[in-house]
Amino acid sequence: MKKNIVNIATLSAPKVKPIVVPGVGTVCIKPMNARALLALNEKQQALQKGDKALSTSESIEIGVILLSNSLCDEAGVLSYTNETKDSILDLPMPVLQSLLDKALPEIMKLNGMGDVEAINKLPNAQNLSSTVN
Repeated sequence: MKKNIVNIATLSAPKVKPIVVPGVGTVCIKPMNARALLALNEKQQALQKGDKALSTSESIEIGVILLSNSLCDEAGVLSYTNETKDSILDLPMPVLQSLLDKALPEIMKLNGMGDVEAINKLPNAQNLSSTVN
């Protein structure tokens, strides 16, 4: 019997998930790599000294990191780079709001970042929408 040996190319192949974002259309997301998750964790710990809640701008900053490291095309190529990730903030507010409402929880689930209760404690559209409306 032939063994199926997994190689690095197989392990690195992106697992793209299309999701429908109301008012935007279908976008693709993929899991973040370990380097991005470590950077996110370090940033979040630096911002959340102790049990301090994140401010709206800090929540948006974390949201941008999550979105920029997960939004991709059908082939799994990221839509944003470290150099262009801040351009997410140039999106029209209804588009950003929809991405935060729908894509962010899916990204967090895809990356094993917790259930809905844990998601609600982290940056999301609920935090943002209370300051926008």
